[in-house]
Amino acid sequence: MKRPNAIDRRRFLIGVGGVTLGLPMLNAFAGPCTTQAAAGQPQRYILMHHGQGTVLNAWNPTGTETGFVLSEILQPLANHKDKLLIIGGCDNISANGHAGGTICGYTGVDFLDPAAPTESLAGGGPSIDQFLASRIQGSAAVHSLNLAIGSYGGGKYVTLGSFWRAVGDPVSSVADPLDTYFKLFAGGDADPKVMEAQLLRRKSVLDAVLENFNHLRSRVGKVDRAMLDAHAQKVFELEKKLALLNEAKKACTGIPSPPASEGYDFKLHAYEVESADLQMDLMVYAMGCGLTRVGTLVFPYAHAPTFPWLEAQWGGPLWDVNQYDVWHSMVHSGRDIDGQGTAEPGLRRGYTHYTEMFAKLLDKLAAYPDCEGKSLLDTSLVHWSTDFGNGSGHNTQAVPVVMAGTVGGTKGMGRWLDYSSGSWQASSHSLNEVYVAVLHAFGFDDPTFGDHKDFPTGPLPGVL
Repeated sequence: MKRPNAIDRRRFLIGVGGVTLGLPMLNAFAGPCTTQAAAGQPQRYILMHHGQGTVLNAWNPTGTETGFVLSEILQPLANHKDKLLIIGGCDNISANGHAGGTICGYTGVDFLDPAAPTESLAGGGPSIDQFLASRIQGSAAVHSLNLAIGSYGGGKYVTLGSFWRAVGDPVSSVADPLDTYFKLFAGGDADPKVMEAQLLRRKSVLDAVLENFNHLRSRVGKVDRAMLDAHAQKVFELEKKLALLNEAKKACTGIPSPPASEGYDFKLHAYEVESADLQMDLMVYAMGCGLTRVGTLVFPYAHAPTFPWLEAQWGGPLWDVNQYDVWHSMVHSGRDIDGQGTAEPGLRRGYTHYTEMFAKLLDKLAAYPDCEGKSLLDTSLVHWSTDFGNGSGHNTQAVPVVMAGTVGGTKGMGRWLDYSSGSWQASSHSLNEVYVAVLHAFGFDDPTFGDHKDFPTGPLPGVL
């Protein structure tokens, strides 16, 4: 029986014009927080993906399972080292090659029709994020929040082919942060111009729900009031960013030049850092207030012409344009410049950029309070991976995986698990086992995920 003064977790505050304000997990809310937290299980799942693999000899940590040293590429994660589970040496056994890495990497099964033309290849099952969302969505309003950082196709949506709702049913990711905001706050699929006008009429989301917000604040205890105040401040800051973004977009004519001092365009690779900051804020907010329990973040610019935000600190372009026309060229041919396996410095720096983006996401989650004095990072499982191991040959062996937050179990985080053979050979473990471990972390007992072929079933040993 619900306590007389308990507040329904799903009862969002509603203000003028149907404006909604999601709420953080308070002690006064009836919900699964206490039970799940006591069991050490994560309550939400975020999957971040970037393309083109990595440089494994600059990615792999060194040392022992609990006494490991972060590599050059992973160094930006130093502040979160004790909350990381780094996994190396697991293969994507579903399908090899470029399309296999992209389409089958998170489904664990081969293509829907392996004989189809490359442009028609489709996923043969749901990806782990969508499969898990179907299990843990509960009363969350959004099944999964799928966001892209940039739009190589020029539109508001990106369909990379990495995430699949079901067999042959790809997930589209929202690339425009303002559109993401509209979908969270303005009823979803209304006409963008109508939603934009509605947003501009509001002085603040908080203003529209202030009366109800203050009423709720008067009903909860001191700890919950402090959490509400912190949450309200984050909402205000986020809305302020988006309002400025909207005005900048309206004032911008043509293609602005970096840095983004006079305008912003989410479609351009030059604004990837700004897009990431906004999209991550929205992802964290949606998780924190219970709008969704599952989210994906994808970086689609696998063939980027440059990384302009890195050039200032680098002292110029990351690569010689006479040798490598785009990032993708260096991914293929810049991994051994001395015959000793040394990769181009610019290639290593480019991959380190994605580590910095993952660290940014973890920072934001760690700064957002959740129940029982924990942060969202403490109560979430955050998963980062890519499509290949060493990206040069589009090889799906030894695909790098980083987990952060919590996977529950007794072994904890702050570990480096290396399942490689020590040489460039097929592993005896697969990504399928990683995904089974993810399911077990959330309290499910599935013995398999996808097609394990001749590989072991069950969760990857050592994770839980």
